[in-house]
Amino acid sequence: MGDLRSSAPRTNTFEQSHELSERIERAAILAACSISPQSEVDVLVHLEPTASPSETVVDQIHYLAELQGVHAHDIHVREVSGQLEADFDLEVQSDMDLQEAHVEATRLEESILQSNPLLRRVTTHLEAPSATVVRRQDVTQHYPEMAERIIKLADEVAGPGSAHDVHLYRPSTTSTQLELTNGADHHHEELDLVLHTFLDPHIPLSQAHIQAEEIKRTLRHEYPCLGSVAIHTEPPE
Repeated sequence: MGDLRSSAPRTNTFEQSHELSERIERAAILAACSISPQSEVDVLVHLEPTASPSETVVDQIHYLAELQGVHAHDIHVREVSGQLEADFDLEVQSDMDLQEAHVEATRLEESILQSNPLLRRVTTHLEAPSATVVRRQDVTQHYPEMAERIIKLADEVAGPGSAHDVHLYRPSTTSTQLELTNGADHHHEELDLVLHTFLDPHIPLSQAHIQAEEIKRTLRHEYPCLGSVAIHTEPPE
């Protein structure tokens, strides 16, 4: 029976750490058997999470947020006068009040600043994700001109023939209400949008994100009524 201690990147997922532990265990058993082939070897591996030299500021923020039991996303890091600043969206429990959420955010901001002396400022934007399932109706067929215009506007950003699979949704209503509002001005009625668009499969993911955001801005400018907008980017089939 032998105990081995090894370090592992603290940003590893549970699955990655488990796989690393098994690889170390197999290697240790093979090494022991090569020295004493007749021996039965049992190895217990202890992994200690450590900051990896390749760990980025974004990695640090993700790790420290998850360690605190919250989730960080949409992280932006910029260099200003030789020092770094970071801002990101922070998801906290939806039943928290503002004071509680602010305490959580401040604790994380301080932890991040203490972990990286190159950072001079960290700013969080609080979010409370909803677990509620909202009822919506797919009303795309009732807005053919709007759907066609959405595709045209998206294609102006992504390229001709890129946008497809448009879906427009609004809060569920009765069939009678739907008939009465079919002629409503879509510039004033709030609608959710889901849109798929093809992009060059070889462009960096960061560039795909930029184009998706540009499509969102273009569509929101044309249709201020839009509620949630989801742009699904994908390589051509």
